Amino acid sequence: MHELWTIPELAQQIIKLLGDRDRRSVAQVCRTLWLQALPLVWEDISFKDIVRLSPDHATKASAESHTQLLGSDQASRDVGWERALLHTLHTARTTVVLGGCSLPLVHELLSNLPPPPLFPALRAAFFVLYPGAWLPIPESLDVFLTPTVSEVFIDAHLGCGDFGKAILVEIVNRKAQGLQLSSFRFTNSFGDEPEVISLISDVLRAHRGIQTLDLKFGQDVDFRRLIESAAQLPDLQHLCLTTPNNSIGGLGAHNIAQELLLQVETLDITGHATMVKAILALVGPAKVKRISVKMRGYVAPSANHLGSLNRFINLRELQIISDWEVPWPEVRPALECKKLESLLVSCERRWTDGDRTLPETELEVMSEAWPHLQEMLLGEITFDLEKLGAIASRFRNLKKLSVNLRMTADAALDYAQSQKKIIPNESLEELVVLSSAVWLEPKLIAATLRTWWPRLAEVKENNSRSDVWSE
Repeated sequence: MHELWTIPELAQQIIKLLGDRDRRSVAQVCRTLWLQALPLVWEDISFKDIVRLSPDHATKASAESHTQLLGSDQASRDVGWERALLHTLHTARTTVVLGGCSLPLVHELLSNLPPPPLFPALRAAFFVLYPGAWLPIPESLDVFLTPTVSEVFIDAHLGCGDFGKAILVEIVNRKAQGLQLSSFRFTNSFGDEPEVISLISDVLRAHRGIQTLDLKFGQDVDFRRLIESAAQLPDLQHLCLTTPNNSIGGLGAHNIAQELLLQVETLDITGHATMVKAILALVGPAKVKRISVKMRGYVAPSANHLGSLNRFINLRELQIISDWEVPWPEVRPALECKKLESLLVSCERRWTDGDRTLPETELEVMSEAWPHLQEMLLGEITFDLEKLGAIASRFRNLKKLSVNLRMTADAALDYAQSQKKIIPNESLEELVVLSSAVWLEPKLIAATLRTWWPRLAEVKENNSRSDVWSE
């Protein structure tokens, strides 16, 4: 064995690059690698159906868990419950899938667990709730809601509303026991329940140190109350809000007329375009560096839902995705964001037939407005080689470009004969052709592109390698 593997710092950095299965395989090679891989194997554990365990099956279940985590069947065949879970001292994240179990089994499980804390270094607890989940008692959550936990994620599926409410209550109550959350995520498939909204608001008021907030609801919900509670978080930096197509989240232009979220740095919004517009208006622009918007439903060309983008003068990354096409006027307010480094505009379905293009004058305006742009994806726009040449001439710091390439037979022939000269641009390293319809040999096009962008390593098609574009 190479001496490299005997150096813990280097060995663990290499093992970190591996997937879960490969980490377990490394742990079986020898004792030296077992010692290096052990903390990483146990760092993130999923306790599937943990509440199904009972004393009669504790030894068998612990052996199976040990086998799944360390991949060693022979060594774990006769291992007891406490010994099998001895390595949970390395666990930083755990996922608990709860459902289909009765309350008596919970008491039996608790009586067979090692003395607390089972997870002395636990940082993140993920609760996945399915219908039929047992209604938790405070003692049953002692294992997971420990003072070391700073991140709680709850994924509540349809039919388990009471269980989600119970966990929310405990999160609030454990504030006095030292639980200090910095990240909170709640995914709710059962829609608008006022009691759930009230409890989430209580969580936000109790844990004012929350920096990351992610709320996703499967049906219409009153986001107004939640935003007013989130506005009381002095350290909130990352905000993600999601509702379905037909929801405006209880938000309209008339509901809240002032900026409430002043510390936010990254903003992700998915929902009806009206809701997107309202939330953008509530965010203070001073610290925002990244905005991702996914607009559900049809977006009228003259609606101007994203008009307030011009306030975010420190914006670095902007992503706009729509169910249908994104009207270019929705993007133009971002021309005031002079520090923009990444622009991604795309749609999931086509609303109209035909190709959309940008005049070269618009490309000139874009290049002057975004001199620092390094990545650009324009899934809504079609380019020919002449327009790509204009991009090469104007965007001198662009490193990655994703476009649709279209050329008619006559245009391809004319361009092949003219071969317009372009000043080489040393910045671009990756070109992704999202879709192509060209009447010219792709390899010839690729060769032309490399005369414009000498550092262009390869031309990809739909984000995957394609031999037709290779030299």
